[in-house]
Amino acid sequence: MATLRGPDGCPWDAKQTLQSLRSYLLEESHELVDAIDRLDDTGGGSKAEVHSHKSELGDLVFQVLFQSQIQMEAARFNVADVCDAMRDKLVFRHPHVFGTAAERSRPAPDWEMLKAKERALQKEQGILLDDDDGHSGALSGIPTSLPALVRAMRMGQRAHRVGFDWPDHKGVLAKIHEELAEIEEAFDAHVDDEDARQQRVGEEIGDLLYAIVNLCRHADVDPEACLAGTVRKFEHRFRHVERGLADQGKEPEDATLDEMEALWAAAKNLE
Repeated sequence: MATLRGPDGCPWDAKQTLQSLRSYLLEESHELVDAIDRLDDTGGGSKAEVHSHKSELGDLVFQVLFQSQIQMEAARFNVADVCDAMRDKLVFRHPHVFGTAAERSRPAPDWEMLKAKERALQKEQGILLDDDDGHSGALSGIPTSLPALVRAMRMGQRAHRVGFDWPDHKGVLAKIHEELAEIEEAFDAHVDDEDARQQRVGEEIGDLLYAIVNLCRHADVDPEACLAGTVRKFEHRFRHVERGLADQGKEPEDATLDEMEALWAAAKNLE
């Protein structure tokens, strides 16, 4: 990386900044996730699938090296410091593995409690990153760039830690029914401003989605994985519909809804 960004290196690499690399980091992360999804439950697969996983991991490591090189040029830190920070975090968060004899004899501590202790130490050292408004609280440190479902899950977990939560899933189900009723009310409201209606409907749907994420948390399931699984299932079934119509010499836009529904039902039966 030092050579690539040096005077006899690559002009493109030399002109990159942390901000310009942001989109590449996100893209490489998604490509790695796609590679993981092609593997089986043990991490195995075809030769091409395993190679793809290895290659995408390398691309992600490259992003770490790239950003570390930029910071080293500014005399802030280098890639060795990144590895040291990772090691220190692993040791701190696993006292039942790396701690004293007494700590190793105890079960694994609560993860959120450990992270809260970590944040308190960072605050003492003056390295805790506050929220944009300078506030530091239970929800601090949750990245705003996370996918909304993941961020909602993390917020619910943090709120639960301080006792702001329903006692069980029944309370969440009641909240979901309440939000559904408010969505119906927003649709049926008599308003002259359609933009205002659309905004209200959107807000109510957002409330429903957040309640569903909380239901996932109470059920101990990952909302992102749940939705991804449903999307894959929809894709599989819809492709079956397209193939079935193609066998009849039709395109989806030329078929009736009943014809597509019949093929959809056939795809479900095959599953």
